[in-house]
Amino acid sequence: MHVDTGSSESPPTSIRKPLAASGGPTNRKTKMRLIIIILTILLFGCSTGQQPETTSVLTKADSLTKDTSKITSVTSRTCELTTLSNQFDISVYLKRFDDNRQVYDSCILKLVITDKKTRIKIDSTEYTSLFLFEDTYENCDSVTSFSTNYKNNREVVDNYFGDIVVADFNFDNKDDIAFITEIGGNGGPLYSYYLQTQDKKFSVDRYLTDSVIYFPQLIDNKKKRLTTRVHAGACCLGVHIYQLNKSTSMWKQISHKIDTI
Repeated sequence: MHVDTGSSESPPTSIRKPLAASGGPTNRKTKMRLIIIILTILLFGCSTGQQPETTSVLTKADSLTKDTSKITSVTSRTCELTTLSNQFDISVYLKRFDDNRQVYDSCILKLVITDKKTRIKIDSTEYTSLFLFEDTYENCDSVTSFSTNYKNNREVVDNYFGDIVVADFNFDNKDDIAFITEIGGNGGPLYSYYLQTQDKKFSVDRYLTDSVIYFPQLIDNKKKRLTTRVHAGACCLGVHIYQLNKSTSMWKQISHKIDTI
């Protein structure tokens, strides 16, 4: 990826519950994301202006309604990430529930963000996922930062840039966070994007999360653009360019083409 400088919880049964906020995402956007997740998993396909919507990340993951007698094991993983930002640290808590039907693991992922200097908690979020590979969030070093340049020269395979990535996605000189929420198909993992606000809180950007979805291979600070390159079948790549209007904070897809590989 190139950056142009110019507890007794029950396992989850559903994908993330939409966060409530004034002017929240429409049902159409939520259904679109669910359809994309299913299609990328079953068909190994891929997908791609709308106004970005944000909501507070202070939320709780859905509780499990699955029959807990079918749970064969529960594993937990904790990571303390102190090298991704000069502004904050991230604590990662993953709880994975395995069932004896060997379908998909159910996972609850929690991120806690603390101020680098004061060590005071800034914000937190929880996410419920049914589609994570076994090694996702297993290695605390599988992270990337384009703010501190931590592992930002890693070899990128199938659009995997790390389990958690810190970068300035909306070009306001504040560190933002993207993290894997679903495994996706051969287009690569799906990321959710949380942008830092003026008061140092974090809000999910619905356009980046629901429409861009994949991690950009190019972050163009000068032109305020993000570019993704995603498999579109066996022999092609879909190239999408998204433009940010800084005066309105609105994203818009300005270009889409198919490249043969």
